[in-house]
Amino acid sequence: MSARQAATSTTTSNGRSLQGSIESLADSAEQAVHSLRERVEPSASRWATQAEDLAHRGINAARQSSEQLRERALAASDRSLQYVKAEPVKSVLIAAAAGALLMAVLSASRSRRNNRSSY
Repeated sequence: MSARQAATSTTTSNGRSLQGSIESLADSAEQAVHSLRERVEPSASRWATQAEDLAHRGINAARQSSEQLRERALAASDRSLQYVKAEPVKSVLIAAAAGALLMAVLSASRSRRNNRSSY
C-alpha cells in the first residue's frame, strides 16, 4: 500500500469515526432534550393552571369591588336625595356656596396662569 493510499484510508477512517461521533452526540442531545421536555412540561402545565386561577380570582375580586362601589354610590345618592327632600332650602344654599367656591378657585387658577404667562 502506498503512502497516498494509506493517507486516504486513514482520512476515510477518521471521517467515519468523526461522523459516528457526531451522530452519537446528536442522539445524546436529542435524548437530553426529550428527557428535559418530559420533566418541564408538567411544571409548565401546572404554572399555566395557577396563572389561570390567579387571573380568575383577580377578575372576580374586581367584579366584587365594582359591585360594592356601585352599591355605595347608590346609597350615597339615596342619602343625598333624602337630605334634599328633608332640607330643600338648606340644600340649595349649600349647592350655591359650593358653586361659588368652585368658581372662585377656577378664577384664581386662571389669574395665576395668566400672570405666569405674561412674564
